[in-house]
Parts: sequence; structure tokens; C-alpha cells
Amino acid sequence: MNSHPSMTIRSRNLQRLRSLTPAIAGLFAATLAAFGLSACGGSTLGSGANSVSSTASSCTSASCGTALMSLTDAPGDFLTYTVNVVSLNLQRADGTVVETLPVTTTVDFATLVSLSEIVSAGQIPAGRYTSATMTLDYTNANIVVDNGTAAGEAVTAVDSSGAALGLTTLTVQFNGANALVVTPGIIANLSLDFNLAATNTVNLTTAKVTVNPVLVASLVPSTTRPFRVRGSLVSVDSTAGTYTVNLRPFHDDTDADGQEVVATTSATTYVINGTSYAGGAGLTQLAGLAPGTMVVAFGSLSTADHSFTASTVRAGSSAVSMTQQSVEGDVVARSGNVLTVRNATLTQIDDRECEFERGDVTVTVGTGTTVTKDGYSGSFTIQDISVGQHVRFLGTLTQGGGQPPPEGSSSSSSSGSSGGSSSSSSSSGSSSSSSSSGGSSSSGSSSGAMVTPTNLDMNSGSVAALDATAGSAELMLTSLWGTTTAIGSNSVTIDLQEIDGRSAAAFNFAGTGTASANDAVASAYMVGTSGLSLSGLMTNMPVRFLGFVAPFGSVASGGVDFNATTLVNFAQADALVLIHWGSGGLAAVFSSVTPGAVTVPQSALDASADATLLLGPQSISLVSAAGHTTGLTLTPPSSAVSAVQYAIAHLSTGKTDSYGSFADFATALQSDLTAGSTLTSAIAARGPYDTGTSALSAVQAIVLLSN
Repeated sequence: MNSHPSMTIRSRNLQRLRSLTPAIAGLFAATLAAFGLSACGGSTLGSGANSVSSTASSCTSASCGTALMSLTDAPGDFLTYTVNVVSLNLQRADGTVVETLPVTTTVDFATLVSLSEIVSAGQIPAGRYTSATMTLDYTNANIVVDNGTAAGEAVTAVDSSGAALGLTTLTVQFNGANALVVTPGIIANLSLDFNLAATNTVNLTTAKVTVNPVLVASLVPSTTRPFRVRGSLVSVDSTAGTYTVNLRPFHDDTDADGQEVVATTSATTYVINGTSYAGGAGLTQLAGLAPGTMVVAFGSLSTADHSFTASTVRAGSSAVSMTQQSVEGDVVARSGNVLTVRNATLTQIDDRECEFERGDVTVTVGTGTTVTKDGYSGSFTIQDISVGQHVRFLGTLTQGGGQPPPEGSSSSSSSGSSGGSSSSSSSSGSSSSSSSSGGSSSSGSSSGAMVTPTNLDMNSGSVAALDATAGSAELMLTSLWGTTTAIGSNSVTIDLQEIDGRSAAAFNFAGTGTASANDAVASAYMVGTSGLSLSGLMTNMPVRFLGFVAPFGSVASGGVDFNATTLVNFAQADALVLIHWGSGGLAAVFSSVTPGAVTVPQSALDASADATLLLGPQSISLVSAAGHTTGLTLTPPSSAVSAVQYAIAHLSTGKTDSYGSFADFATALQSDLTAGSTLTSAIAARGPYDTGTSALSAVQAIVLLSN
């Protein structure tokens, strides 16, 4: 990938976010196998928009097969995007409809940009399935845009006419060879992507986000992001090196969505009840746990047989559940044993819910705090917790923290109205809003109602605090984005731009060095790269590192601030293109559409509300005023790329057609464009980008049409 003269560091500020198009933060993760996921599980039965055929009781090994379904997301500039997933069902060619998500589940889609969550592995009737439908409830949605401040900006979800959203149905059609075929004895994979980039248009002037539902499907599991499998332990097969769980996605602690067999290897690492293990020793410890113990695994799905292999396993108290009070987020400052965690996810016991905290959470650690490090065995102390580190703390949540919440901050669960349930489901593509009565709901409320915590009031004038002095801290992989300024034999100095997608300016590095003169400096942040290949890396090149921050107060003069385990340089990372023409759309968007290339002329880019190519914190404007004059061409990816997603979203019907090949996608797009006066409102595409030819090798492409 070549450099570009108009490339600049993307500035997350209010002025940029006032445009019709949201700034898109980050890109699809390459290897984030130990990152946590902030999402909450509901406890009420789902109620989808369609009549559902109940089939679980009638399934046999001869009549049913396993449908392994995962949920993921493309990045958008949201600190949290929390809505209820009320229903997720599949429709067979003969009209049979099968519900695959038995409970309403509260999901923060902003966290799914780093991985894919396996949400169902249930047995369903064999056959050819032609569509999937997901019903979302925005009634009490909590959506916060990253505007560069600590608290972010809360926005209200509306439809294209400006009406508040309630129940909204998204339907994706599987076309041609892209149909989901379920066969007895064989695992069929379906990956669903709720694309924040293509779905949402933010306007901070009105504090609203306009939602145009887009759901994209793929039959091939992603090879560029990890999968998460969460469930209650059923059994361990030490001989085969596997264990089985009753699948319980997100934070659901009570229901089962099928069983999943998890394979392990000698390289699999474990954190079990606060202690680290590796390989067979970890599996032996897992075998000693009681059935029903919660286990969370991160790893990969085989593209050949869709089997799952774990790279990291957490179990017992080290697995996130609704039975423990916890805080997870990034440490933005440390003073002694008091840590400041920004935009954290809080898990509570009494109401068995979790929530996104827009302000800062104070965490206190001590000599009694047990510290573990994902992927590593050995002893760790609270000194290993430094500024910039992503951490999950277990302890006791209390009110207070000694400071008022940031201006405009509020609890996620109090965003919007509280209590009440939404109106009945609307037809595909439409939405309905509902008013709600006052008061807080509780766990087990009516289907579709987000739970409002009652045991911890985040809005009483002080931020939340967690006492972890007798608890634990789990150090997780942390992501850096920056530009190289110097390259050594075992280190790289970067101009640090982002940590876990948050601007480096948000972090106070005081105390990270052995003396104040040795404290980390964002403009000269040193990354240790021992064991990593730096081949092809040059100065002034954007890079992304995964790893762990150096222990607090340990960095001497010339020492490294961060120890990297993975390097993703500019030439290896995918770019994300996002183009919006506003709600009215544009007629002359494509100058050529063929099975081998889809071309957008420069005139169409210049007529857009925004046309941007993003690579992590790097931003390239595609308009001629910024020096880009060669248009944009989408081309098929390399034949070696198997995990692809192509879709055409029809805004008038709310339905999306999904395709398994670029050629099928382009052929269908040409047919739609020639069928009538169809306008194009947006394009979102991902893949390697060549600035010399202005061509993007699209592994994913979504076009939003007015028809």
C-alpha cells in the first residue's frame, strides 16, 4: 500500500462529527484474541416479528443439523451502541421459520468491531435457508458518539423521517449459491454483520443518529478477527483435548443456545479462578471444575469444517458473568494505587445487568489484588497495571469516587426513557416508537425492555468506584495505533495516536517512568518489538501494535513503554471506505459496473456529503479539493480470500440482498440500477487499497439503494 500526500491524522472533534457522516474509528481487528466483550444478556423470551416454528423438540440426528451463527460489526465512531436483540430467525425455502435466539439479549454493538460472538449453535431442521431476520428494539437504546470528550455525546436513534425508533426489523436475503444449507451431521456457518458504518448517520447538532438498517451475511467465517465462545461447562475430554459448553452468548447466565465443542492445543493459555496455566495443565484444571461453571474462549473458526479452536480460555471467576461485580476498560491515569478507568463497562450482581459508564470509574487496588496477564503464566503484581493498559477488575462497586461526573455524563441505562415495553413489531424496514411510563424495570421485565439498574445510581453527583483491594485484575491485550518515527533492532518509536481506539491525548502518563523525565510521551512512544519481524517497516508509516503496557513506574531512560506481541503495518491492514450522499441519494454514482470492477467517478465523490478512506487513525479524503482526482474502483479480492461479504440494501423495503461473490454482487447491482430511477445513498467497503490506482480490493462491500 502506497503513501498518499493527502493522508492526515484523523482528528476526533465536534466539528467533524457535525457532518452528516460519522467519522469511523479503527478498522476490523486482525488478531485480538484476548480482548473482552462488553455486552449484556437478557432473561426474557424473544418475540420476533414472524410466526416461529418450534422445532427443537422434534429434532433428531437424521432430520436436523447444526447452524453455527455468529454476530459481528463494522466499526463506527461510537463509545457504546446498546440495543436489544429481540429475535433472530431463519426462513427455509419452504416457508418454515426457525427462531435461533431464545431470549431477548442486550448487545453493545460497538464492542463487536473487535471480534465475532457465536450466538447460537442449535439444531435446526435440515434444508435450504433463504433469509435471516433480526429484530432490534431501540426503545431504551443507549447510543453515545465519541466526540473527543471523556463522556462522549449521547444521541437519539431516529428513522429516515425523524421519528424515534422502537422495534426495527432487518432482513437479509441469501442469493444463489449464498444460501445457507443445513445438513444432518455437518456444521453450517452463518456470520451476520450489523454494519454500524453503513447503517448510521450521526448529526451532533441535533444529537440524533439516523438509522438505515443493514444486515450482511457470510457463509465463510472471518479469518481476520477472533471468535468468542461463552457458555457453561458440560464436560472435558482430556484425551481429545476438547471441552463442551452449553452456549450462553454475551452475559446470559441462564439459557442455552445449543452446545459447542471447543478444541484446545498445547499453545492454548488459560486463566482459571485468577491463576494462569498453559496447554495440558490448563485443560486438567478445567476438568476439575464443576459442571455449570462459566467458561469463555477466544479463538478461530476453521473455514473447512467450522470447528472452533481456542487460543485463550477464561473460567470460573475469571470469566465475565452476572454473578460478579466488575469493571472493564482502559486505565487513563494512575496515582499510587488509585486508577482511573474511562468509558468502562460495569457488571452488577443485584440486577444481573451490565452498563456502559460514560464518565470515569475510580478503581482502587492493593497488595491483596490478584493480578493475571492473558497468555502468560507466572507472578504479576499491581505494578504491572499501568496507564494505557486494558484491564478487567473484580471487586466491590460503591457509590462515589470523590469527583463529579464529566459534564453531560449519565448512566447508559438511564439514557432515554426507563421502563415500559415497546409497541408491537412493525413490518420489515419500518419502525415504531412507543412512550414509556416512569419507573425502573427489573430483570425479567417484558420482552424488549432494557433493564435499568436499581442498586447503583450513577447520576447522583459522583462517579462510580470499585474496590479491588481484595479482588483481582486481569491484564488484556491492548491495541496501539501510531506513525513510526524511528526503527531500532528490537524497538520502534511511534507518534502515538490511539490506544484501544481512544485518542492518546486522553491518557495521563505521569508516573509511568522511573522518574518524571522518563514518563511516556505520546509523540515519542517506544514500543518493544523483540521477537517480531520488522521487515518492510519504514519511518513515517502507520502501524498497529497489540501487546501490554510496561509496568507502572518501571520505564528507565531509553526503555520501552509498551511490549508488543503483534505488529500490523500499513501494507498489511485493510482500509475502510465510507461514502454518503445523504438521505436524498444520487443517481449518477457509478460510471461502470461489471463483474470485474465497480467504478465511482470523481464527480460522484465530489457530490457526496463525505467521501473518506480510513485506516485506523489515518484519514484520506477522496474529494478533489483534498487532491484526490482519480475516482474510486472496487475490484474483486485475491482468490486466496475466502471470507467475503457483499450486499445491496434496499431502503424502501428494509431488506438486504447478500451475495457470496463479487461478480454476483456487481451483476445484481447493475440490474437494480437499470430497473428504474434508483438512487444511491451510501457505499461502505473494506479491503487493501492502492493509492496509485485508487482501487480497493473489496473483501466487503455494501451499497444502499433507494428502492
